[in-house]
Amino acid sequence: MLKRVDGTRAAHHYDVCVIGAGAAGLFLAAQFLQRHDDANLRVAVVDGANLDDPVELQPFPGSDHTAVGKLYGKAWSSTQSLYDGELRGWLARSRPDYLTSSRLRALGGTSVVWSGWWLPLEEHDLRDPLGTGTAWPIDYSELLPYYRRVHQAFDLGPYPCSPADVRTLDAQEQVTDLPLAATPLTTRVVLFKRVNFRDLYLDPVASSRHVDLYPEANFVAFDTTQDGQRTSVDAVRVTALYDGAPGPTATITASIFVLAAGAVENTRILLLSGLGDQAGHCGRHLCDHPYLWTAAQLDLGASTSDTHPFFFSDRPLRIGPGVGAIGAVVPRPEVSGGAGFRALLGGADGLPGTISLCWEQEATPGSRITLSDQLPPDPLGLPRVKVDADIADGDRRTPVEAITKLVRALEETGLARARALPPLDHDPWSWRQPGRIVPGNHPMGTTRMSSRAEDGVVDPNARVHDTSNLYVLGSSVFPRGGYANPMLTVLALSARLADHIQAASTP
Repeated sequence: MLKRVDGTRAAHHYDVCVIGAGAAGLFLAAQFLQRHDDANLRVAVVDGANLDDPVELQPFPGSDHTAVGKLYGKAWSSTQSLYDGELRGWLARSRPDYLTSSRLRALGGTSVVWSGWWLPLEEHDLRDPLGTGTAWPIDYSELLPYYRRVHQAFDLGPYPCSPADVRTLDAQEQVTDLPLAATPLTTRVVLFKRVNFRDLYLDPVASSRHVDLYPEANFVAFDTTQDGQRTSVDAVRVTALYDGAPGPTATITASIFVLAAGAVENTRILLLSGLGDQAGHCGRHLCDHPYLWTAAQLDLGASTSDTHPFFFSDRPLRIGPGVGAIGAVVPRPEVSGGAGFRALLGGADGLPGTISLCWEQEATPGSRITLSDQLPPDPLGLPRVKVDADIADGDRRTPVEAITKLVRALEETGLARARALPPLDHDPWSWRQPGRIVPGNHPMGTTRMSSRAEDGVVDPNARVHDTSNLYVLGSSVFPRGGYANPMLTVLALSARLADHIQAASTP
């Protein structure tokens, strides 16, 4: 049911209050919509979005909705400026408007305009081969049933999906894999399906008797009490914004609170609340996925015609209603001892002979989010964020090693030969167009998951270590990001958290 912020205390005490109605928050709420055994579980979802606010989309010149390497455009909402803050480091140099362009302040979040990439983490992405404290505290087997649940929920086909499972939609032809068995590389399938979570879940939530959505409800503060050694969150205070000025407020009480406001905003709310930072990790270890859309250019061999258009293509192959797929090349798990990477062999629009690269960035403590003491507060009177984005030595090595391995493997197998390479003996962050490094708009790691409170911010069930009832949902809990786009794993964690909450709420 839709509720309005009207200056009063919410009439109901909720079992769960979700802060943020992007993809993660809406999918978490939807897990309770779909069940029949939890009819007494009441859920509130609060979000700053205005339901009547049209999202302004400014397409980039030449933007193509079918090409994998194109941005759809710059999206803007009426409250987008609330995301502004200080930005330093490589993100500021690469994308100065990163804080406002990497996310969308609207119901459904960036799913309203995203490119629709679905890819799981690798099993070895949960480990820490370099001993840097970035191991996930859960086993890969705990993610697998939830990856399958997400695939089923969005009609992505069976999980896992390998090249051997891919057939064209029309001719039912099976694709041919790349002959990389004798190389340190292998292949993966990247699925494409654009899902607008606002369109999918607004009506079911609005008509629900058990899930209430509070739009125009901007976080202001938590009301807390001390519960032994931990803090208990008793209520959240939210405020509407009208024409940039604070409006009515509301206080919402619940037994469990879930932060699902995106990686940057999750971190900001914890820092504002003085929660989750008892060991000094909150806001640290910020990382993204660096992208090189034209890392190298290739002359293709005659044998590549057998593997086109699944490989060596700049567009996904249609494999189902609304679902596309393209082949990626990645390191073999048994030889992947450091940061992972993913290469598309044609990700640049109109250039099927390109290597387009994405890789895992190191999570370093100096790359962090704090609260700004230089900028004026936002219209709600709250400090804005300050983001310092470091570049580690590994972030310089990974793209050079990836391009070197890829070119060697493609030449040894006769698939392609290098025609144009970047200056591999120079710092990749100094490469210029068409080899400029840009972020993938996937901020991760700032509220990392850990078994021990001294090593992170949330526990293996995503509960903030120093609290009894506050959870964090989203890519901010990733100890390592791997090379995979985070959406599939974020939604898998949403479903996993819903199961945990349901189990904890059952007598």
